[in-house]
Amino acid sequence: MQPSSNPQNDSSIPDDGIPEGHVAVGMIRVPWGIKGDVKVESLTDVPDRLSVGSVVFLNNTETRISAVHYAGGHLVLHFDAIPDRDIADAMRNVYLTVPEETVPIPSGDSYYHYQLVGLGVWTDTGEELGKVASILETGANDVLVVKTLENKEVLLPAIKDVVLNVDLEKGRITVRMLEYS
Repeated sequence: MQPSSNPQNDSSIPDDGIPEGHVAVGMIRVPWGIKGDVKVESLTDVPDRLSVGSVVFLNNTETRISAVHYAGGHLVLHFDAIPDRDIADAMRNVYLTVPEETVPIPSGDSYYHYQLVGLGVWTDTGEELGKVASILETGANDVLVVKTLENKEVLLPAIKDVVLNVDLEKGRITVRMLEYS
């Protein structure tokens, strides 16, 4: 069975292209050659996640990685479900996903980005600030991009002085707003 060429054609796939209960580990960018190979942007820190024999999902359909190589510094994969360039071309910007339960549990006070995006953000004084819309990777520390109730963006550094508590079960992050002079 071949995956749908457009994630929006499959009603079981949400608008972001990531099926419920799955985590994105890569994104197909462009076809590479004529045999169905695709250039992939890796979104995983797990070294063997995108290796030969690994199973991932394309448009909610399980497929196996049958070949891996690098060309021009880019990760190039071949999947059982993509036999030719036409299908590869239709897969542009489709996420490669895995079931969430296969993702290693982070240690200590670490969280995956997908766990934090969408959580409500409250100040330590009890004021609802908004929701985490995205996370910026700056090198020094990540930055939470919070969409406020007034539809503005607030940037909060993901450091212990600011992020006081993350409660995944309650879907809530408690933060301390820093005062600047």
